[in-house]
Amino acid sequence: MTASATVGGAQKISNSEGGFAAHYTLGEYDCFGRSVASIDLNSDGVSELVVGAYGDDDGGSDTGAVYVLFMATNGTVVAVQKISNSDGGLATHYTLDSGDRFGCSVAMDEDDIVIGVCGAADRPRRRDATPERSGAAKATGAVVVLARHCALCRWVFIERLVATNVGRGDRLGPVSYTHLTLPTILL
Repeated sequence: MTASATVGGAQKISNSEGGFAAHYTLGEYDCFGRSVASIDLNSDGVSELVVGAYGDDDGGSDTGAVYVLFMATNGTVVAVQKISNSDGGLATHYTLDSGDRFGCSVAMDEDDIVIGVCGAADRPRRRDATPERSGAAKATGAVVVLARHCALCRWVFIERLVATNVGRGDRLGPVSYTHLTLPTILL
């Protein structure tokens, strides 16, 4: 935006524009761009983008993915880090299931990315939060927290958050925040 609150320029990022195709190819129903957050991660004066693609099929149908796009001053993509079952090391700590829709929402600050997993299913729980022994898992949603680890130049899994008091139709996963304090990790 310009000082007069008008659009100063625009750049489409897709398989055919903006330099994204040099790094990855999106599938037809990946839903790339459904959720987006931005911040200048490398202090170069250009905001990076975290883009959700909850329909990505790495490791199963609609497991989802998140892309961290490092941008040039002209709005094109310089580098990409994909985070999914197949890329970015997420599966070492947390495996997405079919239908999880990882990336349905994203939020970030300088050190953390919070990612909605709107289709995540957990077993039904009793009122005291203990899991039921039987019963079908239902899509109650979850939130996954990743922290930036500069020495490794990647994002590392911190925690998966789920609600313990969900009811039919409840969906944990849509996220938005301005600052989140998380435990410091050393790797």
